[in-house]
Amino acid sequence: DDSMGCHKLRSGGRTFAVGRWHHVAFVLSGQQATLYLDGEEVGSSASLRSSVARQNLFIGQMDGGNYPWGGHLSGLVVWDAALTRGQVRQVMGATAGNRGQNRLYPSPRAFLPLAEAAGADPDQRVKDVEGHTSGQYFLPPKPVDWAALAGGGGGGALDQAASDALGRKRADAIRAGFKHAWDGYKAHAWGADEVKPQSGRRNENWGGMAVTMVDALDTIWLMGLKDEFWEARDYIKSHLSFGKTGQVSVFETTIRSLGGLLSAYDLSGDKVFLTKAEDLGGRLAKAFNTNSGIPYSTVHLQNGHGSTPGWTGGNAILSELGTLQVEFRYLSKATGNMEYGRKATKVFEQLRNKPTTNGLVPIYVSINSGNFQGSKITFGALGDSYYEYLLKTWLQGGRREGYLREMYDAAVQGVHDKLVQRTTPSGFLYLADLEGGRVKHKMDHLACFMAATLALGAHTDPQGADSPRARRDMQVAKELGHTCYQMYRRTATGLSPEFVEFRAGQDIVNPSSASFYILRPEAVEALFYLYWFTKDHTYREWSWEIFQAIEKHCRTSIAYGAHPDVRNTGRKPDDRMESFFLAETFKYLYLIQDPDQPIDLYEYVFNTEAHPMKVFKDGWP
Repeated sequence: DDSMGCHKLRSGGRTFAVGRWHHVAFVLSGQQATLYLDGEEVGSSASLRSSVARQNLFIGQMDGGNYPWGGHLSGLVVWDAALTRGQVRQVMGATAGNRGQNRLYPSPRAFLPLAEAAGADPDQRVKDVEGHTSGQYFLPPKPVDWAALAGGGGGGALDQAASDALGRKRADAIRAGFKHAWDGYKAHAWGADEVKPQSGRRNENWGGMAVTMVDALDTIWLMGLKDEFWEARDYIKSHLSFGKTGQVSVFETTIRSLGGLLSAYDLSGDKVFLTKAEDLGGRLAKAFNTNSGIPYSTVHLQNGHGSTPGWTGGNAILSELGTLQVEFRYLSKATGNMEYGRKATKVFEQLRNKPTTNGLVPIYVSINSGNFQGSKITFGALGDSYYEYLLKTWLQGGRREGYLREMYDAAVQGVHDKLVQRTTPSGFLYLADLEGGRVKHKMDHLACFMAATLALGAHTDPQGADSPRARRDMQVAKELGHTCYQMYRRTATGLSPEFVEFRAGQDIVNPSSASFYILRPEAVEALFYLYWFTKDHTYREWSWEIFQAIEKHCRTSIAYGAHPDVRNTGRKPDDRMESFFLAETFKYLYLIQDPDQPIDLYEYVFNTEAHPMKVFKDGWP
């Protein structure tokens, strides 16, 4: 099935009788795929593809958690050779208890007596006929909630209680990893923008504003590291100043520093953070002083002078001008000065009536006219978070500014019409780029955020979460999240490259020009949202795999470093750790595992740097 990347066989007129056991066999040979029910052949077709050695085999659901089995499995027997029809019938008799002396079928690779092992230790190993361990399976300690499964949740074989118990242990391990990085920052670069994880040197690449400290504040709070939180608060109160900083990126400083301060204030209620946020926000707001109200890309924090980079032709960048609204509107609500939020919201108001391509817009905007420039459309770098903030600004304002949701929905329709593509042969879903009307089969790791955004949009759809539109968007979110997981799984290190390409017959290709991993968060962000809305523990497992790969290949004696080549397990981490690793990657890794975490996605909005802030119950303004 090209749409799902799997081989489907139907049983024709034969169906399962409720309340009785059946024997089911599936045989895949080099030429034929055959389905048997109670020893009778009920379906067959030519083989679409060969089985892949050393790839996980999923029984009971697809690897993305789709189509979960709604029944009971007594046992499972696996062969590594195709059986004949007669052998299938003999196996049927043997597994029913009629074990004769004249066995005419080959020895199985593994036998999983699920019913006989009921109530056993969930970590029990599967044993093959020789008694050697060769796999692992999980059993529920109590009956599965089939009603929840039918409603789209998903415990699978490991129920929620067991998943939560395991999640708490994993959350502790993730917290310990974060603490390792934080302690390294404190010991070697306290108050600096970054710590260099190999050399231990200070890195003041963001203007000397303690960016790692500020960016990590809410992660520290959510992890329950209160001593570390209040120690950082005292440093910020006494030492953090913006009056000596020169030219900064309006976008980066807003999402990292302003967002970090506002979230710390929201969670703790300590006004030290709000005071610092108002000082910084007032300086950044001068970037909006242009002819059109479209903000400059950079601003000087001392004199307020703004500018745009030459490589954009003097234009503003879509993902930058469209990713300021959540922070400036929250600052307005918290301080009572509504001017901050009005300036930021005006950007969306100005763009709402501009021409689009199926709801999608180019990545450059003139700061003089406010018109779009060029033709490149992308959900990767330079475009991504504009679409995210259309939705999140609408949610933050109490879902009252209908034009924002309309702009978001139009853009998502454009995604379905223009950008959604599938790989061959596996049928993985991805979002292509569009330039001059031509599709470019490439996807940035950054674009994985869209799986999270689509899931959030589907579950807040004005037409209802069960509407055809919402179900469509949620399905794409799940499939895109699965593709992002595959971007990690299909490398030697288990880490994703900066971007991937998609070529006919090759699925996912890792180009040499993008083989580095800079500790990005977007894939685990997607897994967090998908888990929060579905409670399918598959997403917990995938995120845990990513954490383990980071631990193995990115950890240093001081902190964690970016990996220079995800194709090579022998390379050492680079001497750079972005602040978003502590602000976002660690936060999402922790939240997806911790069943006791307090963030409700209907009550909070995460800014694009993963800083949570409460929605406005009284709307905007």
